[in-house]
Amino acid sequence: MATSAQIKANRQNAQKSSGPTTDAGRETVSHNSTKHGLTGSFTLNTDADHAKFMELCKRLIENLNATTALEGNLILKMTESLWRSERAVMLQDECIDKLSFDDESVHADARKNLELYMRYQ
Repeated sequence: MATSAQIKANRQNAQKSSGPTTDAGRETVSHNSTKHGLTGSFTLNTDADHAKFMELCKRLIENLNATTALEGNLILKMTESLWRSERAVMLQDECIDKLSFDDESVHADARKNLELYMRYQ
């Protein structure tokens, strides 16, 4: 059980830590718990990823001759699915590379993650 002095100190310290105060800071911390980006709402990590994603989406729209808003929405969902699938393959490759290490704790973690990424892919 915390003493009254500890409770008072905790309350005073809590006043100092108010979290991010700018929109950019809030956006940054909203990704703190992201582990692999294969589940949850679709997000892109960098501007470079955004440019590549938009290029892929544009190519699909052109190749599939999308003309309606519905077709555009379906192609966007298809692009997101392809993007996640490619990300899962990339993460699988990283796990396979880690299996060449001599450290058994790295092997155990890599095997566990490899199974997870294969399931998502």
